[in-house]
Amino acid sequence: MLNTTSTIFAEAPQISITTVPSKYIEGSAVSITCAASGIPDPDVKWFRNKIMKSEGTKTASLTFNNVRRTDDGRYKCQANNSAGETENYVELVVHCKFNKSNVV
Repeated sequence: MLNTTSTIFAEAPQISITTVPSKYIEGSAVSITCAASGIPDPDVKWFRNKIMKSEGTKTASLTFNNVRRTDDGRYKCQANNSAGETENYVELVVHCKFNKSNVV
């Protein structure tokens, strides 16, 4: 008779967010990726004001093709699996695009 032992373990998620500038010019493209490791693979979600913006397994991207001043604010990346939950925050600052017609 063969006696086999298997060890099952879980690891709480660890988050890594791509290094991003904190300030953007209105109209520019923005992509921020949140990646998480853990066992089992964590679910990753981006939130703003408690509203989910994107989700994925192991990674989720916050993408704006044409960022606006109204996109300005604090975003939360949250990762969870059966071993736990963790979160991290990014502050997005969007500056008005300078235009000579804006000057009086």
